[in-house]
Amino acid sequence: MAEAIKTEIRVGDPLFSAGLVSVAFWQNGIDRYGAAFCASLNGELPSSGYVASAYDAGYLFRISRDRLLMQSSHDEALYQRVRAALPDNEAAVSDLSHARQVICLSGPDIPIMLSRCLPVECSNSALPVEHFVQTYLQDAVVLVHRVSAQEYRMIVPTSFADAISTRLQKII
Repeated sequence: MAEAIKTEIRVGDPLFSAGLVSVAFWQNGIDRYGAAFCASLNGELPSSGYVASAYDAGYLFRISRDRLLMQSSHDEALYQRVRAALPDNEAAVSDLSHARQVICLSGPDIPIMLSRCLPVECSNSALPVEHFVQTYLQDAVVLVHRVSAQEYRMIVPTSFADAISTRLQKII
């Protein structure tokens, strides 16, 4: 019999679901405004790699060349702050808070659990702390962020959150 995986799963934890905003810059706007925009939020523009960057209310993810995803654990006015920090007509800003949920995963065996359901490797060496990966789970695009050695956050479409949570619970 397989040994039980040591982990905890929290879906839609209010501590981590306050805000999620997507910013798509126009015509290399990220080169012109990205660094100043992130600095206005007390953060740094993430590199083009899969490294998450902390800012005053959460994390910035550079999910493509000209797109940022911002996740906040406590900033209820994140969308308004982002709109106010960017020049008009330089970016499309979308509030995704209603369309995504954060699944919090904690415990020493999270990499083992994730290896059983994701098509990418999430070992300590493949996904170091403060890195993220975008992949598929249950036919949905998910973002998996390693926050600390034993804590991960998975940003999933709200319509898939129950199915993904159920699948993760079955793996435990």
